[in-house]
Amino acid sequence: MVSVRPKFVFFTLLLFLASVLPVRAADSCTATVSPASVQTSTDTNFSFSVTNTGTDPITYVKIVAPSSNISLENYGVSGWSINSNSSFAELTGGSVASGSVFNFNYHGTSGATEVASADWTVTTNTGAGVVQCTGTLGTAISGIADRTAPEITDLTVSGITNSSVTITWTTNEAATSNVDYGLTEDYGTAGGDNTLVTSHSVVLTGLTINTSYSFAVYSSDSAGNTARNEQNSFTTASVSSSGTVTITNTVTTTTTVTNTVTKLLTDTTPPVIQIKNQISKVKENDLGVFESAPLIEGSASDDRGVAKIEYRITNYELGWSGASLLGTVGDKKTGFEFVPPLSLDGTYTVEVRAVDVFGNKSVPKKVMFVIDRLPPTVGGVVFSIREILLMPESGAVTTLEGEKLTGIFKELGGSKSVVVKVDDKEFVATKDKSTSVWSVEIVLPVGVYSSQIEAVDGAGKIVKKNWVTFEVLPLGKVKQNEAEISEIEVSLWRKNIYGFFVKQETGNKLGWVVTPGEYFVSGKVRGQKYVSQVMKFSTSGVISGVWELGKGVWWNKLLPSGRVLANYQQTVKVKNLEINNGLVPAKWFGVNRLVYVTTPDLPYSTEGLLMARKEALDNGMNLSVVGLQASEQEMEIWMRGTKEDYLADWDGKWLQDGKLKFLPTKYYLDTFGKVVNIKEGVY
Repeated sequence: MVSVRPKFVFFTLLLFLASVLPVRAADSCTATVSPASVQTSTDTNFSFSVTNTGTDPITYVKIVAPSSNISLENYGVSGWSINSNSSFAELTGGSVASGSVFNFNYHGTSGATEVASADWTVTTNTGAGVVQCTGTLGTAISGIADRTAPEITDLTVSGITNSSVTITWTTNEAATSNVDYGLTEDYGTAGGDNTLVTSHSVVLTGLTINTSYSFAVYSSDSAGNTARNEQNSFTTASVSSSGTVTITNTVTTTTTVTNTVTKLLTDTTPPVIQIKNQISKVKENDLGVFESAPLIEGSASDDRGVAKIEYRITNYELGWSGASLLGTVGDKKTGFEFVPPLSLDGTYTVEVRAVDVFGNKSVPKKVMFVIDRLPPTVGGVVFSIREILLMPESGAVTTLEGEKLTGIFKELGGSKSVVVKVDDKEFVATKDKSTSVWSVEIVLPVGVYSSQIEAVDGAGKIVKKNWVTFEVLPLGKVKQNEAEISEIEVSLWRKNIYGFFVKQETGNKLGWVVTPGEYFVSGKVRGQKYVSQVMKFSTSGVISGVWELGKGVWWNKLLPSGRVLANYQQTVKVKNLEINNGLVPAKWFGVNRLVYVTTPDLPYSTEGLLMARKEALDNGMNLSVVGLQASEQEMEIWMRGTKEDYLADWDGKWLQDGKLKFLPTKYYLDTFGKVVNIKEGVY
C-alpha cells in the first residue's frame, strides 16, 4: 500500500488551483484612450476609460502623456482634484468601485512634428500601492494639420449699376465666398456663399445710386483657415434707369463711370527691435546677476507701424506674452519695457520680438541674465529601478548589478549643472523644462560606494556635499558541496491575494529587484527540481546572495548562505535627533503629530500622502505636510480641498536643519515637538 504525504497532496493541489483558477489581483486595472491618432498642432479632448478590475476602490489615477510632443492642459475632471503640469495629471478625491468604469476627458495639444504611436501611462492606487493599467493606450501624431489660409488673387469689381455690383476673385484652394460691405470700413452688411470653390463671384444688390462703398472679401477653407482682403472700395453708377445698366471697369455710355478698386497695401518687411539693457550680452560668462528679475527695455520701429512687443522665457515650455508699449499701437517708432514674472534663482534666457501692423515679426533678440539669492542646493532624492521605488537602508540605497538606477530630485539656488561623482565616475543630471525636476541615471559595478554631488549656479557659486551611499549586490550563485553550479533554470513566484503563488519571471540569472510581497524561487539544476524558502518583503527589496543546494525528501532545497535579500527596517528609531525648533510652528505642539515631507511634483508624492493620511488616522495623530523646495502656489494646488496644515519650504530650511536626504520622509513628533521616529520612503 502506498502512503501519500498530506503536505505533498496539499502543495500539489495549490499548484493545480493556481494554474486553473482565474487570478484577480487586489490592485489591478485596464484602460483605453482615444483617439488613436491626431494631426499635428491640433487641440484634442482625449477620452480615457479606466476599469477597476481589482477588489478595492481606486482613489488615485495618474495619466502621463506619451511624450513631450503632446502637451496637457487642465480643464478639470468633475468630482476629482487635479495636480498637473504639461506632461502628467494626478487625479485624487474621487472613487472608482471594484468592477466599475471611470470615463473622463483630458485636453491636450499635439506638437508640430509627426510621431509614431506611443503609449500613455495610466496608473492607479487604492492606497496599497501603485498599479500600471494595461490596455489600448497608443496615440500617434500622424498627418500635417492644415494651418495655411487660402491665397486671394485677381480681385475685381465689375457689372456696376446704380444699385448693384459684382465682385469676383480667385483662391489657390477651394474655399467659401464672403463679402462684408458698408458705407464705412466698419462695414455692417454681409453677403456670399459657403460653397467651397476656387473661382468666387458675389453680386451685391439693393445699393444706393452714386454712393461709395467700402468692402472686404474673405474665404475660408475646409480646415477653417481664413484669408481676408480689406480696405477695398467701389462707387455705384450715377445713372438713374428703370433698366439694367451694366458697366465693366471704365465704360462710356451717356455718362462715363469709373470703377475704382483700392487694393490692400502689402508689406513683408519685419520691424526692427533694439534692447537697451547691458544684460543683453549673449556671452554666458558675462551675464548680469540680479536678486530679482530685471527691467528689460528697448525700442522698436517699422515704416508701417508697430503693433505690439512680445516676449517668452525659453527656460520653460511657454508661449509668447505681451509687453507694455510706451507709445500707441501703430506708431512707427515706440519704446517698451517689462519685467519678466520670475522670482526663483536661475540662469534665464528671454527672447523679445516686435510685430508690425501687418503681422510681420522681427527676429527675436535674446536677453540673458542670472537671478541669484541662494547657493545651489540639491534636495531630497527618490531612487527607482523601472517602476520599483527603492527604500534606503541605513542611509544606503541597495540595488543589483546590471540595473540602472534613476534618481529624481529638486534643487534650489538656480543650478546650471548638477553632477554626481562616484569614485572616478561622473554622472551628469538633466533638468526637465516642463517640471523643473532634475534626474540622473547611475550604473555601477558590484561594490559599496560613497558619492558626492556638485551643483553650480549661474553666478558661479559651487556647492559640494556628500550624497548617498550605493550598495550594489552581485547576482546570486548556487553552490553544492562548495562547488559553484553555473547551468541552472530559475523561476520567481509571487503570492497573490488568494494565497496562490504566480510565476513572475523566468531566466537563468538568480537575482531580482522586487516590490513588497511574498516570493520563492524554483527551477531545475542538473535535471533535478529545487525550491527555496518563502521570502517576505514589507517594502521593495533585492533577491541575491549565495545559495546552497541541499537534499530534500522529494525535491532539492535551495537554502540561503549569507545575505540573500536587501530589505530595510520600515521604521528607523532615532535617538537625540534635535531639529531646529524654528522648523516646528507653535500650533503643532500639544498633539502627537506625523509630518510628511516631500515635494508635489516628485514621483510617489501623492501615493505617499494618501498612506500618511491613513497612518495618522489609524494612530490618532494629526497630519501636517511640508513641501520641500516647493512654492506656496504649488502647495495650494496640490493640497486643494484638504484639511491638513501645510508649509511651503522653497528656501530649503527642512532640507538643511531637518537632515533630509531621501524623499518622501516622515517625522514623528511628540507633544513637545521632538522627533521620536523617522520613516523614509512611501511605505
